[in-house]
Amino acid sequence: MRYLLVTLSLSMCFTVQAIEQACSQTIERSSPSVGFIDNKDGTVTDRATQLTWMRCSIGQTFNAQTSSCDGMPTAMYWQDALKTAEKIRTSPSHAIYQYAGIKNWRLPNIKELNSIREVACVNPAVNQTVFPNIFAIAEAEGGYAYVWSATPLASEAGVMYLDLNGGSLASTFGLEDYERQILLVADKVTE
Repeated sequence: MRYLLVTLSLSMCFTVQAIEQACSQTIERSSPSVGFIDNKDGTVTDRATQLTWMRCSIGQTFNAQTSSCDGMPTAMYWQDALKTAEKIRTSPSHAIYQYAGIKNWRLPNIKELNSIREVACVNPAVNQTVFPNIFAIAEAEGGYAYVWSATPLASEAGVMYLDLNGGSLASTFGLEDYERQILLVADKVTE
């Protein structure tokens, strides 16, 4: 019931035109820009979790001059997303192997994805300053964008993902039926 009331109140606070980000002025930001350190290399570090995130989805290229992501995110099936993260982590021939000097890139779990979700905004439900142009795939493909997590459902053959449109955490059962974009994360490396 509480979730329903929050959803209803969020719906009434937004005015959405086309696929333009809309943010409530009455809801406190959950993922403000000051919560992230811009590493000036296409990554940001979350001050609260100490996780480092690629600012662009796989398939996009970070443009340091415009501080944006060029190109379109690559949508892929979940198994391919896991394999892609593994190749980036282990294959020196991969184009973004050790991106920004980081060796441990991986698919985030659903709690980690939830930590970057901006509850005050929709379309996309993330901070666009921190994660620029992450909604490009939605604008090109009719308004929907989703990001895979590494979190499988315990009782079913499904996986959790983040719906960038409204910010909900959702699940899918047909892993070979749906393609989603991926945003990679890395744990803080202590030496």
